[in-house]
Amino acid sequence: MGVSVSDTNPETMMATAIDTANPNDSTLPKSPYVGVQFAAIPEFQAIGIAVGQQMSAALSGKATVDAALKASQAAADREMRKGGYYK
Repeated sequence: MGVSVSDTNPETMMATAIDTANPNDSTLPKSPYVGVQFAAIPEFQAIGIAVGQQMSAALSGKATVDAALKASQAAADREMRKGGYYK
C-alpha cells in the first residue's frame, strides 16, 4: 500500500508510512544496519534536530563527545518538560 500523490492528509500519510515501514530495507542507498525510528510525539522533530546538530558538532571537532551528549540530553529534557511529560 503506497501513498497516492493526491493523498495529502498528514494523518493518512503518517499511518501509511508506519504501516509500510520495512526495518530490513529502510534506507536509500542500502545500509548495513536494520531498523526504523519513530516516536509519535510532537517534540520528536525538535529533539532530533537538536541531537543531530550536537552530533555534527562532535564529529567535526567543534565539541567534545561528552559535551555533545550532555547538550543533547539537556535539549531532550527541555523539550520533554515543555511538553508536560515530566511531572
